[in-house]
Amino acid sequence: MAGLFTFDFRHRYRNGLSTWLVAHALLLTFQCNPTHVQAETADWEFYIAPYAWGLGLDGNISHGPYHFRADASFSDLWSDLNWGGMGAFQAQKGKFGILVDGLYVDLSDDVSLTNLPLPFPVDIDIDNKTSTGLLAATFRVLDRPGGFVDLMAGYRYWSIETDVDISVPIANLDVSEGADWHDGQLGIRGHANLSSRFYIEGMALTGTRSDRTTDLTAFAGFRINDCTAIMAGFRRISIDYRNSLYRFDATLHGPAIGFSYKF
Repeated sequence: MAGLFTFDFRHRYRNGLSTWLVAHALLLTFQCNPTHVQAETADWEFYIAPYAWGLGLDGNISHGPYHFRADASFSDLWSDLNWGGMGAFQAQKGKFGILVDGLYVDLSDDVSLTNLPLPFPVDIDIDNKTSTGLLAATFRVLDRPGGFVDLMAGYRYWSIETDVDISVPIANLDVSEGADWHDGQLGIRGHANLSSRFYIEGMALTGTRSDRTTDLTAFAGFRINDCTAIMAGFRRISIDYRNSLYRFDATLHGPAIGFSYKF
């Protein structure tokens, strides 16, 4: 049974999640108090940013002699997302800031192989759960009316779990493997105002222990008022983890949409 199998891990965000993001962005728009925000600029400023990520998963997953290929193109956004949640929180005072970012995704797929030299089909179900949390300190090295640049340093926790169930009429084989690790993070973030309403923002992070992880994000935003902005962009996270039996070498990528609220 050892060998290479290909899966499509794709993602479906239901209408309820998009409706939730839009409704809460509109609600927070009406709750904005620009006078209060401007009066507190010398004090701490806080931002929250929930977002939906239309992710795909590309890469290789292996356990001992079993090798699986996960493959999802940019257009393959219609499949099974069991559960997912993403969001960020930021606190800023002058040049110094704190950023917290987290995500959890549970992706699954199944396939029935009928082209093998066997008198019966082989059914394979694969489920992957990935979660990560980032805590980083930021320092503003450039601050101009047209934008800013921050240097970042922090800590990221990772957890990956993969379950593979191979079923044939005479037996079932269940292979489960997971890993938890932590890694220092270094990166940079930039923000540029294109006008009084429109802006672009990007972030790049890499792990300090090895080339295991990279995190690249680019967004375009529109300020509804002094408190609320809507954002759309793209995020790409690469993970390369391996031990004596298990390897997870894959990339999570796809478009994202959300909003930020300042208070």
